[in-house]
Amino acid sequence: MTDPYAPQPETPPAVGPQPMRGQAYQPQWSGWVRQSVAIGLVIATVFAATLLAPVLQVLIWSFILALIMFIPARALAKATPLNFAGSVIVVYVILLIIVGGLVAIFIPALVQSAENVRRFIEGQYTQLIETLRNYTSEQGLVTILNVQIDLNPFVEPIRNTLLGVPTTGAAVTTGTAAAPAFDFAAIFGTATGAVGIFVGGVSQFLSTTILALFLSFLILLEMPTYQGMVFRAIPAAYHREIILLITQLATIWRGFLRGQLVIGIIIGVLTYLQLALMGVSQAALLAIITAIVSLIPTIGGIIALIPLGLGAALQGSTVFTEMGVGTFTLLVVVVNVLITQVIWNVVAPKILGDAVRLPLPVIILGVFLGAGVGGILGAFLAVPILGTIRVIVLYLISKITLSDPFPGEEMPPVQDLATL
Repeated sequence: MTDPYAPQPETPPAVGPQPMRGQAYQPQWSGWVRQSVAIGLVIATVFAATLLAPVLQVLIWSFILALIMFIPARALAKATPLNFAGSVIVVYVILLIIVGGLVAIFIPALVQSAENVRRFIEGQYTQLIETLRNYTSEQGLVTILNVQIDLNPFVEPIRNTLLGVPTTGAAVTTGTAAAPAFDFAAIFGTATGAVGIFVGGVSQFLSTTILALFLSFLILLEMPTYQGMVFRAIPAAYHREIILLITQLATIWRGFLRGQLVIGIIIGVLTYLQLALMGVSQAALLAIITAIVSLIPTIGGIIALIPLGLGAALQGSTVFTEMGVGTFTLLVVVVNVLITQVIWNVVAPKILGDAVRLPLPVIILGVFLGAGVGGILGAFLAVPILGTIRVIVLYLISKITLSDPFPGEEMPPVQDLATL
């Protein structure tokens, strides 16, 4: 007979309401009810994703910024007596100070660049009108390989349209200069509309970024709470593999972002040195734009050549003063292509190689697919998303085949968010 007063072995405290001793927990849902609820949750998730589609870009930016800011916040929490929430606040305050300083530095540069563009357009238009007014029919006769070609039938309609010269059969008023046929009010309105669209796009991007920063700040502050909720919801038997899965996913994204930051800094510094040595003004601004755009995998370097070439063409050089604008622009583009190709083919693989562990053809295909689905943001996120999919698929395959997804790996000690 069992002694009721004998010492009993210690058992872990129960969580939540427990069934009576010797009885199974009641009531339990039947199998079809559980399946119906699971299907309903899937449908609800898809419906929620559809509702969130208009703000999906803001949410994506928020999670990306939260992941980026998590790295310095975690490092600060480990290196100082501050807790994780205090470290997040300090990191965001420093970020705001840096952004404010950059705005104060580069806004005057942007204004000066816009003024240079305006002067360039005005100068080119004035030169074109003056050339067309002094145009003679003899200038339209071009000899190529001893064959004379008359370009007047093509040039005259363009000249007449631009200068407002009446066509054949119309009365010509002598002694007065023909007024341009262009409606400058309409042209100005169109240009103003284009500028408005551009300013609106920039404003929308800035407002989206500011909102994403605020949301990422809130996400990081609540991360320890989310972590506790996840671990309480998951049975203890799955803690090891879930923690290892999260660790691998975090390693992919942290490695990708850290590598992109290093590559961007290298491209920016080398581009600045190139432009400064070649005598291009606003070298710092163009270098920053080139560095940021170049971070788009595979196609970013090509897109970055557009603002770089425009900057060189509009501003010219203070060093190669005897070189033509077209030749100088081509030289700037070619030199930058050589620099970026060396970086992406020699330096980048060593930096990003261990982060995603994907073949190059898969990465290229994923970048173009991401660009088609999500534009520039999709192209930028294609590589870490592919790495994430690879890890999750391998995990699911292991679970389907009843094998350990992480053989030989022990669960790392997790005390708080800063140790992840």
